[in-house]
Amino acid sequence: MCYSVMDQTNRTLSINAGRGSYHAAREASNLITETKALLRKLVHVDSNSAVVFSSSVTVAMNQIVNGIEWKEGVTVYVSPYEHNAVARTLHKVSKEKKIKISLLPVDAKSLEIDLEKTKYVFSQDKPYAVFCTHVSNVTGYVLPIQEIFEEAKKHGAVTILDSAQSLGLIDVDARVIGADIIAFAGHKTLYGPFGIGGFINVTGIKLAEFITGGTGSDSLNLEMPEGNEAKYEASSCNVVAIAGLNAAIKDLNVEEICNMREY
Repeated sequence: MCYSVMDQTNRTLSINAGRGSYHAAREASNLITETKALLRKLVHVDSNSAVVFSSSVTVAMNQIVNGIEWKEGVTVYVSPYEHNAVARTLHKVSKEKKIKISLLPVDAKSLEIDLEKTKYVFSQDKPYAVFCTHVSNVTGYVLPIQEIFEEAKKHGAVTILDSAQSLGLIDVDARVIGADIIAFAGHKTLYGPFGIGGFINVTGIKLAEFITGGTGSDSLNLEMPEGNEAKYEASSCNVVAIAGLNAAIKDLNVEEICNMREY
């Protein structure tokens, strides 16, 4: 299904969406809009939450980490299970912005997140932001995201979920887990193609633009356009990959996959 849709799109709709008013350009724009709506529905948020497409979840994480307004000396917590898309990006920014990176505590025997110790370290060293993968891509461990983020919010922290290994595999309800931003990858548990990823800005966290360039609108203005989506979507959208992701999400049955995980 995904392959055939991408093949058809590549033959008939591989054009620059938003760069013209002709029929195919409008059709491509509608495809992008529909796919963003499908992603919002998947994480149970409404149209107020911005969906930003990028070429991968790694690029999306770079946009998020470099877009946050950091203050010197603040503490950022991460789990020990983070992908290098998070770990390396935060490491680089920590040197530039002089922020502190701390690991969430784990139980020595089970290697699961120790929630009681987490509460304690948060009280001793207030979190400015908390980055967590939802599922470890090494062990398959499902982190207690809701409990971690709930504690983080008591201290006013920004919460960022890496759902690359979970979205499509298990139910990711933004209303329940308390994530401000959810980053996603099209080619993993969404079962879409390479070349498409992004993030969902659930609560409208203000981010500075990190990647700049053409957007097809207000071209004489050297500033990136304002808006929760266009401001972060420099360059032409990968319409073919988005079409594949669209087809994959429509074919997705999270409840069925969750039930399969029990066996």
